[in-house]
Amino acid sequence: MKTNLSKRMRLVTSLTIFFGVLNMFAVIVQATRVVGLWSEPPLAKWNDDILGLQVAIFAGTLAYGIVMNLLIMLFMHNSIKLIRNGEFFSKRNAKILWWTAPTYLIGSFCDYNAYIICQSNADSILIYPNSFLIPTFLIGISIVYSIGVILSEENRLTV
Repeated sequence: MKTNLSKRMRLVTSLTIFFGVLNMFAVIVQATRVVGLWSEPPLAKWNDDILGLQVAIFAGTLAYGIVMNLLIMLFMHNSIKLIRNGEFFSKRNAKILWWTAPTYLIGSFCDYNAYIICQSNADSILIYPNSFLIPTFLIGISIVYSIGVILSEENRLTV
C-alpha cells in the first residue's frame, strides 16, 4: 500500500510541477506583453500620477503568479519525501501552507486591480469581500495541518 500511495503521489507531484512551471512561464510571457517587450504598443498605459500604484500592482501580480506556484510545487515535493519516510505532516509544509494565505490575499488584490495598469484614467481601487474568503480557508487548513504536525510529533514520542 505504501508503494501504491508513493507512486500516486509521485505522479501527482510530477503533474503539479509540470503545470506549475508551465503556468509560471505563461505568467512571465503575459508580463512581457503588458510592458511591451513582445508586442507593440505595450498593453500598459503608464500614468505618472499613479505610476507607483501601477508598478506595485504589476509587480504583485507577477510575484503572485510565480510565488504561489513555487509554494505549491514545494509543498508537493516535500509531501512525496514525507510519504517515502512513512510520515504525512511536517513543520516545513505547515509553514508553506501558512504562506499561501498572504500570498493569495496580495495576489487577488493585484489581480482585481490589474485594470489600473491598462487604463490611464483608473480612479478607484477594487476590494472584493471574497478576496478574504479563500485566505481565511487557507488559514483554517494551515491550522488543521499544524495540529496534525503536533499530533504526529506526540505520537512519535509516545511510541
